[in-house]
Amino acid sequence: MALLGIDVSNNNPGVDMAAAAQQGVEFCIAKASQGWAGGPGGWMDWTWQDVVTRARRAGIIPGGYHWALKGNGAQQAQQFVASLASEGGPAGFLCALDIEATSWTPGLDIDPALSVDPSTVDEFLAEWDQLAPGHPIFLYGASWYHDGYMHAGARWPDRPLWWANYPGGYAGPIERTWPAAAYLSMAPGFGGWTSAVIRQFTSSAIAGGVEVDADVCQLTREQLLTYTAPPGASPGKDWFDMATQADLVAAVRQVLNEGTGKGQTGWAGTNQALLAIVQANVNTLNEIQGELTAMRAAAVKAGLMPAPAK
Repeated sequence: MALLGIDVSNNNPGVDMAAAAQQGVEFCIAKASQGWAGGPGGWMDWTWQDVVTRARRAGIIPGGYHWALKGNGAQQAQQFVASLASEGGPAGFLCALDIEATSWTPGLDIDPALSVDPSTVDEFLAEWDQLAPGHPIFLYGASWYHDGYMHAGARWPDRPLWWANYPGGYAGPIERTWPAAAYLSMAPGFGGWTSAVIRQFTSSAIAGGVEVDADVCQLTREQLLTYTAPPGASPGKDWFDMATQADLVAAVRQVLNEGTGKGQTGWAGTNQALLAIVQANVNTLNEIQGELTAMRAAAVKAGLMPAPAK
């Protein structure tokens, strides 16, 4: 069993997540933040919240990553956690620290003043462990940067690896990479890691109408979800089980508007009552599973999430 995923940022906005799900995408790791608040290049990615909302509605496991810069590792972890918290995280998210070269100067591949170093990563991870105790955090990277630039050695083998390694030959509609990508090697051969959990294998896949990076994970969906919570805690759930009040209410309101516009008088009255139930019980969703089942049908009818597989 293997899963197909994508990772996106403000560089490739507008992915149609519903279409991506139909192409087989099971998880999406979006850029949540970069640097640290008040520092050079420090911000929450302006596409982050929209991507998460649309991924959840499409039944795609959401994730977030932080693009690390050099220095102030603790403040960078704080920036990342704040961005995750804006969408209810880190619980329910695949979380990752992006360790790679940074340069804002044309023709310069690596700017030593900006590109993250091992001590910054150490500082980040120490603060992360305080802010999100036990929550797994992937380290994203490639051997050339990890060994060739940072000379980090076997420094973090206890952290799950998201390995960047492109074998070539994978481009175009993402579903065409399957099933070949499911059998790619997950043995990175660096950093003390014996196996990667996720492998980024191309930057030229088309998912949801946009060119994106594509990733493979040789786990089941249930196994991957264990990385969205600390060990022993309940793993993350699919979007509908984690829906916010705004998501649920918007779904019903859209159907309500559709129903009244078509003259379906009985439909509007029924759903007004359902809307009141959702608003009254938003903080105790586990106690209203019957209402959630009805809401799922409303969200499907409104086009906010795919119909369940038969």
